[in-house]
Amino acid sequence: MRWPRLLALVLALPAAGQEPAEPPRFSETVAVERLLLDVRVLGPDGRVLRGLAADDFRVRIGGREARVESARWVGDGEEGDLDPHQRAELAAAGFPPPAPGRLIVFLFQKDLRASRLPGLIQMKQRARLTLDRLAPEDQVALLSFDSQLRLWLDFTTDRAAVARALDESLLFGRQPPAPDDGETAGPRLREAFDGTAARRADSIEAGLLVLARALEPLPGAKSVIFCGHGFGELDGTFAAEYAPARRALRAARATVFSIDVTQADRHTMELGLEELAWDTGGFYARAYHFPGQALSLVEAAIEGHYALILERPAELTAGRRGVEVDLVRARGRVLAPPTIGDP
Repeated sequence: MRWPRLLALVLALPAAGQEPAEPPRFSETVAVERLLLDVRVLGPDGRVLRGLAADDFRVRIGGREARVESARWVGDGEEGDLDPHQRAELAAAGFPPPAPGRLIVFLFQKDLRASRLPGLIQMKQRARLTLDRLAPEDQVALLSFDSQLRLWLDFTTDRAAVARALDESLLFGRQPPAPDDGETAGPRLREAFDGTAARRADSIEAGLLVLARALEPLPGAKSVIFCGHGFGELDGTFAAEYAPARRALRAARATVFSIDVTQADRHTMELGLEELAWDTGGFYARAYHFPGQALSLVEAAIEGHYALILERPAELTAGRRGVEVDLVRARGRVLAPPTIGDP
């Protein structure tokens, strides 16, 4: 019989004078993906430009305009300290705020040949002056590479310990005494440092990969001052470990500043130094004629950087894209990685 079905239909109809039930409403939520980009801005005088805001930057990702939500200065001294609101802002965007002080890595590529040793010694001596110019809370780590990667000192604020290691460890291979700050609550490079892989690293590219993977778990941006003679083949190729090292350095937010210690105006292996600096948002400097000037340029660049929080353009799918950063009003040179996004 059809009566049960008819009765059910009648009961479902609204009573006289009763408004029909509103249809369910559907809302669409658009998730905005945020990206973090560390950039350094140097003025015409070579010094870092401070006081810039989000609207001072114009950013394109994959050729599309990307809105700059915020531009936070992170560096030495009081201006580099993030207030609670800024730390919360970074955390909300999915990026852990940095620890107090800058994280600075010295990496020396050791070679005793006549064309390289004098420059290495010059940069080793000049690095001691750089130590004196750092802020008290800055953390410094020291590594070297010859036939393997060696971690001489983990991140420490003990400048005297770093100076001793520069004098005794780099050339003579003596293990430095423990720094005075001991096992403090600061960042620990050694926690993720693969000692076995470091001993087996038979190329600087392999050594860079070990270093990058150890840096990656540590929050915040890092500066790597790489004093070396270079790497790469005559045909412009690098060891197989370079590509994963580049990806790991980017993931670690590590910017490499390459200082060429070779006693020559030009040489074939400088290509690796240039490529490494370009790929991580740093720069290449030759120390042959003016060794002091090379580190002075780096000292200026690492004074601080801007952490830009960007909105990925909605029309771009996830993936790694080219990025371009320009200044809207100020005049200066912007140092930034050439790509951004997923590896």
